[in-house]
Formats: sequence, C-alpha cells, structure tokens
Amino acid sequence: MEDYGNNKDIFKSSKSAITSVIIKSNATHISQEIFEGYSNITTLNLSNATSLVKIYEEAFKDCTGIKSALVFPTTLYTIYSRAFENCS
Repeated sequence: MEDYGNNKDIFKSSKSAITSVIIKSNATHISQEIFEGYSNITTLNLSNATSLVKIYEEAFKDCTGIKSALVFPTTLYTIYSRAFENCS
C-alpha cells in the first residue's frame, strides 16, 4: 500500500503552479499538511482513489480555490480534524 506524500514539502517548489490534484487508485493515505495553503488548486479528484482510507490533519487546509464537488471513495473511513479547514 502506498502513502500519498510522506513529506509535506514534496510539492512546495511547484505550489503556485498546481491547480489540479488527482489522487491515484493505490494511494492509501493523504499525509498531514501535504497541500496546506495551495490556494491555486481548483480541482480535487478523489473518485479513483479506491484504496484511500485516511486523510490526515490539515491535508487540504486553506485550499480556498477548490471549486469541484468532492466525491469520496467508499474505502475512506477517517478524515481527521481540519483536513479541509478554510476551503471554499
């Protein structure tokens, strides 16, 4: 099983360029603060994340640009506090 992002700074150099996030099917977790403050993200696609079980604290905190409707996979059983705090 795969953890989607073990390092919260993994995408930091591309922060302003990232506008769309698609979580792949074998991702089991979305790490704490991995996309915190990525305000240019307008689309978040979780629909194919068929192995996703957890979204950790503040994973998408302050992603104020998300416009897409979120569809959570049936495998998801835990969304930790503030995972989507201050999102649109």
